[in-house]
Parts: sequence; structure tokens; C-alpha cells
Amino acid sequence: MTGEDKEFFIDNIVNVNRTTEKILFGTILVPVVFYIFTVAGIWEVPHHFSIVLCIQELVVSIISLFINRVQNRKFQYFSMYFGTIAASVFVALMAWTGVVRLSVSFALIPIISCIYYNKRLSRLTTIYNYIFVIFVTYFKSYTAYEVVSGRFTREVYLIQMYLGYTIEFSFLFFAINQLSKRTHRTMMKLNNAKNEYHNLNEILVEKNKSLDETQYKIIQFVSQCLGSHDLFTGHHVIHTQVYVEMICRQLVANGEYTQELTEDNIYLFQNAAFLHDIGKIHIPEGVLNKIGKFTDAEFELMKTHPVEGHKLLEFLPQIGDGEFNKIAKQMCLWHHEKWNGTGYPNGLKEYEIPLCARIMAAADVLDALISQRLYKESMDVDSALVIFKTACGIHFEPVISKAVIDSRDKIIEIDKRFKETEAKQNSEELKWWQDYHENLKKIIS
Repeated sequence: MTGEDKEFFIDNIVNVNRTTEKILFGTILVPVVFYIFTVAGIWEVPHHFSIVLCIQELVVSIISLFINRVQNRKFQYFSMYFGTIAASVFVALMAWTGVVRLSVSFALIPIISCIYYNKRLSRLTTIYNYIFVIFVTYFKSYTAYEVVSGRFTREVYLIQMYLGYTIEFSFLFFAINQLSKRTHRTMMKLNNAKNEYHNLNEILVEKNKSLDETQYKIIQFVSQCLGSHDLFTGHHVIHTQVYVEMICRQLVANGEYTQELTEDNIYLFQNAAFLHDIGKIHIPEGVLNKIGKFTDAEFELMKTHPVEGHKLLEFLPQIGDGEFNKIAKQMCLWHHEKWNGTGYPNGLKEYEIPLCARIMAAADVLDALISQRLYKESMDVDSALVIFKTACGIHFEPVISKAVIDSRDKIIEIDKRFKETEAKQNSEELKWWQDYHENLKKIIS
């Protein structure tokens, strides 16, 4: 590696360290939320745990702040490892409380570590997160439902969980290893290619474009990993990305929002769609994958996922100039708002709802109608478009309803392609969850 290559990667480490520093300071708010929600009777997190966690995160954040201000390469490398380990310990402590899900949450830090473009860091991060999840699982086994109910002995429970986590993290290690090698190699090639250019502006444009594309790929990987929590979310986020782009282009073809829906903005909208349902990671699987109608309490719980997703996206490192982050948070928080103001979580109406969220709402409903779910079969496209016609000016902005209806032939073609390629996987996953619910009924009875 040449001196120029080293400088490029050092600069990237310094920039990501500053972002990690902000994330660590943001974690100080989490124990405060624990305390407030425990007082309100929503969670059950011991107050002493919240206080200790708050002090710990404050100390860790201050240490990170001082390390990052030292103009020394060794300190920047140290900060890189310190930040990822500190974030992993924080996730482990949250998992210990039972407030967050276990294995998927532990996968977040290894995925984010790829942004450093450091192969060794990504591999080590995956390994010590695996160790953390094993450690936390051991202590949580004392209170696990399967053990307390007598379904399994603690030893059998631990063997099953450890085998499952070993398989998950083996796949994660392979994926992270390949991703980190690929991104590192891409960055090396990109940095070396600058000698072939005479115009410095061209070099910067190409480099930033490649960085953005790499970060978007990481975002897609995160959303697809989180999709494993929900039977249909994995495919749903891919579908909605396609439908968001389709609606945007039809709006432009109809002469609507031609100034707002530039090629760059359409690209941002369709990539941000990957994260619109990220808050579902905080919804228990028993509710998220329930067969049948939700109870009122379950539906109220489901309605929290936009706010929970918005909270998670506050920790997303800034992509490019930050416009992607802004759009992703708007889509996530407000994709269940309605044109007439009867949606949630804030009851926004008409143009109070950002354009990206209005489009996301239509794409979200369209896919929900014509796709299979645990509680229903898929609806044909024409029947779905009748609903869009009826909901024009009520659920959806009129011009957006028209754009969906005008896209009938495209929707039929896209839907057919999705169903042909996903039929076998959907069938297998659906059967697994149906068997799961049947077995759960037997255990409870």
C-alpha cells in the first residue's frame, strides 16, 4: 500500500471515528428512556441498571472524544477498535435487559464496521459480537420461557440456542468477510485510479459516488438481515423499493412534481424505502408473525414501529450530505400518515406529510394488498386499484392515487415477476410459521 493509499484510509477512519463518537454520545439517552418507561410501567428495567449504564456511556463517550482529538495515527486506530467494542458492549447490556432482540441486534455493529473499509476490524468485530451473544444467552437462559415452562432443560435450551447462533454468525462472518474484502479492494482501486485523471474534480466525484454506492449496499444488507425477523418484511422492502421508483416516474410522466423528482431524488427515495419498516425489529415475533387478526393491544403495539424505526435511524452514520438520512427518517416515521389526517403516529394531513412519505405510503399499501400475508391471500391487481380509486383524497394524495392506477400494466408485470421468483421461498417460510403457531398452541394448552 502506497503512502497516498494509507492517507486515504486514515482520513476515512478519522471521519468514521467522529461519527461513532456522536453515536456513543447518543447512547446516553437510552438509559434515560429506560428509566422513564420503567416509571410509566411499560418496561421493567431496574433503576440502578439505568443509572450505571448512563454513567458508563458518559465515561465511554468522553474517552472517545479525547482520543479522537489526538492527532496521531495510532490513537485513531485505537479509537476505531474502542468505538466498535464500546458499541457492542452497549448492545450486549441492552440485550441483557430483554428490551431489544438478541442475535439480529448483535449483527448491527459488524455490519456498520464495514464502513471503516478495514478487513481485520470487520472480522474481529464479528467474532467478539458472537462471544457477547453467547455470554448474554447463558445468563438469559435462567429466565427463558422454554426453560421456565419446562419445555426444555436449561442445558438443552443452551445447546439449541448456541447451535443456532453459531450457524447465524458463521453466515454473518462469511458475508462480512466478503463484503469488507470487496469494499477494501474497491477503495484501493479507486484511490489508485486517481493517477489516471488530470482533473481533480473528476476524481472526487467518482470517489464519492463509489463510497455512496458502497454505503447503500450496506444499508440494503442491514434491511434484509432485519427482514429475517418478519416472514414477509425481507421481500416487502425489495418490492416497495421498486414500487416507489415506479410511482415517482409515473408522477413525472403525468407532469407532477417534475422539479422535486429529479433522477438524484428518485434514487434517494427508492434506496431509503429499504429502511421504512426497520422499526419492526422492536415488535415481538409472536405479534409480527401472528396468524389472524390483531387484538386492539397488539395493533397498538404494531403502530409503534414508525417511531421505533425513527429512533434507530438517528444512529445511522451520515450518508453523503445527509439528505439520504433525512428522507429515510421521514419515510420511516410518516409512511402510515393519511392524506385526510387520520393516520399515525402524528395525524399529519395533506402537504404536512413530506412527498417521500406520501409516495412511500402508496407503495407500502400497494404491496400489502397484492402480496400474500400470514393472515390473508394476495389480492389481484385490479381489485387493489379499485381500493386506490376509493381511497383517493382520503388515504392518498389524488395525484399519487392516479399515478398508481395509471401504472396498472407495470404493476401486473412486476407482481408476476415477484411471485414467480419468490413462490417457493414464501411457501416454505409460511409453512414454518404455521407449524410454529400450532406447536405454540399445544404448549400453552
